[in-house]
This record gives sequence, C-alpha cells and structure tokens, in this order.
Amino acid sequence: MKELLNAIKYTIICQLVCWGIFILCDEIKYIPQSEAESLAGYSGLAILIILLVCYFIYSDKYIERNNLNSKKFNIFLFFLWSITSILMMYGLFFLVDNEILHICQGTGWECFLNGFEYIIQGCFMVATAVLILIIKIIIALYKHITKSKRTIT
Repeated sequence: MKELLNAIKYTIICQLVCWGIFILCDEIKYIPQSEAESLAGYSGLAILIILLVCYFIYSDKYIERNNLNSKKFNIFLFFLWSITSILMMYGLFFLVDNEILHICQGTGWECFLNGFEYIIQGCFMVATAVLILIIKIIIALYKHITKSKRTIT
C-alpha cells in the first residue's frame, strides 16, 4: 500500500512540475505565439529528459530509503504516470478547445499548432513512461543473463 501512496505522491509532484512549466512557456504573451509553442515544446522535452535521468539516478535510493517493494512501486508508477498524463492531456486540450487556454490572436503560421502541442506533450510523457519500462526490462534481463552465466561457470 505504501508503494501506491509513494507512487501517487511522486506522480502528482512531477506531473504538476512538467505541465506547469509547459503551460507557462506556452502561455507567454510577450513573444509571438509560434515561438511560445516552440519554447513550450523544447522545455517540455527537456524536463522529460531531466526526469528520465533523475529517475535512473535517484529511484533506487528513494525506494531503499522508503523501504518500498521496487517492482510494486515501479508498476504503480508506470500506470499512474501514463493514466495521469493522458487525463491531463485531454483535460488541458479541452481547455484549449474551449478557448480558456492558448487563445491565439494571430492567423496563419502564428498559431501553427493551435493547441495541438498539448496532445504532443502528453504523448511524449506517456512515451517517457514506456521508455523507462523498456529500459528496466532490459536491465532486468541483463542481470538475469549475467547471473545465470555466473552459476553455470
């Protein structure tokens, strides 16, 4: 149960940071909308890369410090991250569609993505969770193979 609670806490904090920075960059009114969309995309991608690196550096220490079951925590984290990313993506796109967020005042190229960047960011966030899962599986397989080779020799 504590694995689920820790995964919820981690997911909520990281999702708020990711989406908060993304929205702040996308909603800058002092630069043209197309540049704000680009800035939001680059900052969103940069934050996800930073989170990915931090996950692999600090997750084992976090799991050990909080005395968590690693498999349970990572499974909960994967599903919570993916579900939260999808819900936030659709929720924010709903706000864009109802012109609460991302109100474009320009025409043509000034509003190139016209809110579609929220869908792209949500897909990148889910892809990050899938990437972590794939890397974790590869690491586990590598450890299993090297462990079985040691017992054979």
